[in-house]
Amino acid sequence: TRRANQLAHHLLGLGVGVETPVGICIHRSVEMVVAWLAVLKAGAAYVPLDPTYPAARLAFMLDDARISFLLTQQKVLTGLPDHAATSVCVDRDWARVAAEPADNPKVATTPRNLAYVIYTSGSTGLPKGVQIEHRGLCNVSAAKARAFGVRQGDCVLQFASLSFDASAFEIVMALTTGATLCLAPQETLLPGPNLARFLEESAISIVTLPPSALAAMPDGSFPALRVITVAGEACSADLVAKWAPGRQFFNLYGPTETTIW
Repeated sequence: TRRANQLAHHLLGLGVGVETPVGICIHRSVEMVVAWLAVLKAGAAYVPLDPTYPAARLAFMLDDARISFLLTQQKVLTGLPDHAATSVCVDRDWARVAAEPADNPKVATTPRNLAYVIYTSGSTGLPKGVQIEHRGLCNVSAAKARAFGVRQGDCVLQFASLSFDASAFEIVMALTTGATLCLAPQETLLPGPNLARFLEESAISIVTLPPSALAAMPDGSFPALRVITVAGEACSADLVAKWAPGRQFFNLYGPTETTIW
C-alpha cells in the first residue's frame, strides 16, 4: 500500500487526473499489482498492455486509448513500439517515486468514473476498448466475495493476465477481504505438475481457471482448495464430477462489457 500510494502521488505530480488513461505494461510481479493500485488511487483508469503482445497490437492500443502516461519496466520499454506517452519505469525510476508521500492521495472519484479500459478482440477483428466504471468492479467483487465466503486466511491465486478482466476480480476480491493474493512466475502457472505443486505448497484456497487448464491438472488432494471457478470455455460434466465434490464449484460466464461475470 505504501508503494502504491507513493506511485499514485508521483502520477498526480506528472499531471494524471480522474479518468486519465494510464497504460500498464509490466510483467507479472508484485510491481504489476503496485502499479495497478497506484493508477486507481490516482483516480485514473488503467489500460493493461501485455508485454508479449505483437508490436502492431500494442501500437494500436496505445494510440486508440490515447495513452499519455505509461507504467512499465526498463527491459519492457526498450521493446515497445514508438509512442508519445510519458513513461515511468517502476524499476529504473523508483528512487524518485520513493521520495513521494506514503499516505493515501485525496482524489475525488465517484462510482461512475472509469476504473479501467480492457481491449477485446472485437467483432470486426480490430481490438475494441471496453470501458468499465468503479461501481461495476466494486459490485461484482463484493458479490463474489460473499458467494465464495472469502475471508482472512484465504489464498487467492492470481492466474489471469492483467489484459483479461478476471485479473481485476482476483486482485480486488483478495485485497478487499484481507485474503492473500498469490502470484507466481508464468512458467509456474502452466497447468500441470508445476501449478499443482504451487497450489499445494501455497495452500491456495480459491482459483479461477479455464476448464482446459483444470482438465490438464494432475490428480491431487489439494486439501486447502475449497472454491473452484471455471470460465471462458464450456465445462464438461466429467470435469465437475472430478473436481466439485467437497468444494464450491462455479461455472461462470460474462462478457467484458458486463463487468467480468
